[in-house]
Amino acid sequence: MAKFEESDPRWIVADRADGKNVNAWHWEEKSMTSWMKQRLTDLMNKVLAHEDAESKIFLTKLESLDGDCTLQNRKGKKFFLYDVHIKSCWRLELRDGDSVKKASGTIKLIECMQDDDDWDSEVSVSDADSGIRPRAELLARVYAVRATKDALRKVTEELKEMSMQ
Repeated sequence: MAKFEESDPRWIVADRADGKNVNAWHWEEKSMTSWMKQRLTDLMNKVLAHEDAESKIFLTKLESLDGDCTLQNRKGKKFFLYDVHIKSCWRLELRDGDSVKKASGTIKLIECMQDDDDWDSEVSVSDADSGIRPRAELLARVYAVRATKDALRKVTEELKEMSMQ
């Protein structure tokens, strides 16, 4: 153990006149929030989430992303952290005989963190043709929520790859 005021010249932690954090030894973080927002925007722009004989459901856009995403470097080890709230928009086309009924709404993923992928979700229907609101909400809960979570899982995997480099 070192004695008080005794130092080893090999230590990188010595005070430097320029205050530089050599090789990001102490701590360094880079904001990845704008990258994450852009990547989720790309992944959620007009994406077909599900199609069958009666229905089509799309993710139309990422409406908002609130929170932080950072790439961290501590003692030469890289890792990422995020804690975000995501709001995406969806649209449904439901075939009813010869007519097509439409609905749309939003999905919120609440308190999404990198170490847990069982994120809570809220689905809302903001606009629906007559008589299809309950079915629209059910289809959005199943397919649009899954597509939104899949997009976030893909971004999580890409962040993992970046932290390995």
